[in-house]
Amino acid sequence: MTGNEHGVEGGDPLLGTTLMERYHVKQKLGEGGMGSVYLATHTTLQKDVALKVLHGEYSRKPELVGRFLQEARAASRIRHQNVIDITDFGTTPQGWAFFTMERLEGKDLHELLEEERLAGRRLSWQRTKAIFLQVCSALQAAHDMGIIHRDLKPENIYLIERGGSADFVKLLDFGIAKVTDEADSPPGTPKLTKTGMLFGTPEYMSPEQAKGLKPDHRVDIYAMGCILYQMIAGKTPFSADNFMSVLTKHLTEVPEPIAAETMADIGAPMEIGRVLSLSLAKERNDRYGSIQEMAEVIREVEQGLSLTSARAAVQAKSRKWLYLAMGGLVCAAAVGGYFAVNGKAEAKQEASATKQPAIVVEKVKITINSTPVGASVTDDKGELLGVTPWSGELAKSSERRNYTLALAGHSDKSVTFAPEEKTTFNEVLSKVPQVNIASSSSSAASKRVTSSSSTAKQTVKNSKKKGSKVKTAKSKSAKSKVAKPKSSKAPEWDPGTVGLPELKNPATQR
Repeated sequence: MTGNEHGVEGGDPLLGTTLMERYHVKQKLGEGGMGSVYLATHTTLQKDVALKVLHGEYSRKPELVGRFLQEARAASRIRHQNVIDITDFGTTPQGWAFFTMERLEGKDLHELLEEERLAGRRLSWQRTKAIFLQVCSALQAAHDMGIIHRDLKPENIYLIERGGSADFVKLLDFGIAKVTDEADSPPGTPKLTKTGMLFGTPEYMSPEQAKGLKPDHRVDIYAMGCILYQMIAGKTPFSADNFMSVLTKHLTEVPEPIAAETMADIGAPMEIGRVLSLSLAKERNDRYGSIQEMAEVIREVEQGLSLTSARAAVQAKSRKWLYLAMGGLVCAAAVGGYFAVNGKAEAKQEASATKQPAIVVEKVKITINSTPVGASVTDDKGELLGVTPWSGELAKSSERRNYTLALAGHSDKSVTFAPEEKTTFNEVLSKVPQVNIASSSSSAASKRVTSSSSTAKQTVKNSKKKGSKVKTAKSKSAKSKVAKPKSSKAPEWDPGTVGLPELKNPATQR
């Protein structure tokens, strides 16, 4: 370190110094729990950079230094336009760990969402989709390198102006990223995290993270579901007063459904609600297989396809490229074998031709609509399949099935069918009649009092005629208590069962 060794008097010791004889520290931009970020200039290139330095007290802890430098290594390995560009990293002679990255001017997604909230607005679907798909692209590049982010949140999604776009995404902060491929680590390198340790921000943590289980790329898919929910609804799926209460909700509760009016206001397809359901599934096996699949489904849904059809189209594309690749390998092997041993290729083809064809299960599409929309759809076994408008592909069969539609304030309705051909049901749900209990009780009581009064008057009149003592008659009608009418209050409805159900993987629904 050269220049002013002590920085500004009474201030930060790094300000005004030159780090590693090439980074002149000019200004502090921000400070976090473990380090600070400065504006610095590369003295040779005369280029401004953002300089992140680990706090002095943490620089003496090898595990924290290792995690800090892993952020630099992880981000620098990805090399994607939507990931922050790391240009240099290391440790100074004084023992301070640091890395430099491109300087960004803009705002993070959290700031943007807060601005929209204060203005009484929400982001349009087109703007939401553009930002979200860029993050998906950056994440897929990270996952392809064996890197799991583990701390996705709006604060780590930075928006800058580039290429005519005001929402060009830069994904930040790989500080707690999990590198699944440890082949590049030097022998004897200690693990920076252990199973059971909790890392991340509670509002975006997956159920398996809350349990302390070993994470995989699907924790990022869950976090992206939380972020997409927030971008549309204006709030996170779960919130509470403390860390553990939020984690408990991730483990046990279903997010409140986003109103159809909200979807319509921002121009989002209704099927996005089911995209959220799959990405926020409690069991990771029930989520999308990759962040790329989730992004492709959103693009397909945008074209008007149902979620089931969109997933089928995306999976068909994946299989097509897999089959082409496998076919290329098979052809190459066949040609090589032909030239190596004349006649072997023909023999293999003949043997292949005698194989039994694969059994293909024919499926039919069943669609159930309801008025009003948003009714839960439950099958014969009580499994919650989704909400209306609902579509599913079932194995063709003459066996009859009975599905039930349920919506708060409405009577349940059964839909009975045999999945023999493509069918669409349009069901109208009847409202549960509301009874004014107070007026009913008052009217009934009034009638009873009038009746009792008339009976008593008649008794007195008859008694006078006979000359007997006048006694007030107490008829059975007067003695009996006023019967309370049965309550017509509709049964309480659990909103967690509508809109964002925990769906089974559509591939297993038959």
